[in-house]
Amino acid sequence: MLKPPYQFDPTQLPDLNKLRPYDAAHAISFKWRSPMTAKVSPGLPPAVTPIENITYQGNQVYVGGAPLAPINMTAEQAIMTPPTSPTPPPTISVNDGAKYGDAVTIVAAFAAAGDLLVLPRPSTKRILLIVENDLVAPNTIRINFDAQANANLGLRVISGGNAFFDVSVPQNDIHVFAPVAGNVIVTYINASVNLQ
Repeated sequence: MLKPPYQFDPTQLPDLNKLRPYDAAHAISFKWRSPMTAKVSPGLPPAVTPIENITYQGNQVYVGGAPLAPINMTAEQAIMTPPTSPTPPPTISVNDGAKYGDAVTIVAAFAAAGDLLVLPRPSTKRILLIVENDLVAPNTIRINFDAQANANLGLRVISGGNAFFDVSVPQNDIHVFAPVAGNVIVTYINASVNLQ
């Protein structure tokens, strides 16, 4: 019987060497209404806590779904052996090559005003495109698709702004027109596998 301050008294246990693991678990369960484990720390009395999720199948005892010990062990060995872990589920790869790829950032350096093909049509699906205007204010760049951009043709991006495509991503050649010398930053991700 457990007495305050919940000290573990090993003399109250049955002779576990004469019992099979199944019987030993029942003997402990019958004595205290639930199986107990003793946790011992140096210099402190053993702390007794109930074992949770015990199930029985034939002569095998399971704790939390894991077998307590092999059937061929003595009861004392079974109680002193920590539970084995259940087999982990198979791993699932999170790298879907059709949805993910490596990011690449390039700098399109304009020596003077004009159009530049900054990104050709991809061989696999482009899944992200960001074009950032790094020119000094108030210079606006123009982005066009599959054709040259100029001062009057293309999507406008103000200085310090960007064009961000992540849902409907253009698969075209990307042309940029800059009105002055400077840099335009292009970041893109192409799928690592071809979907065709």
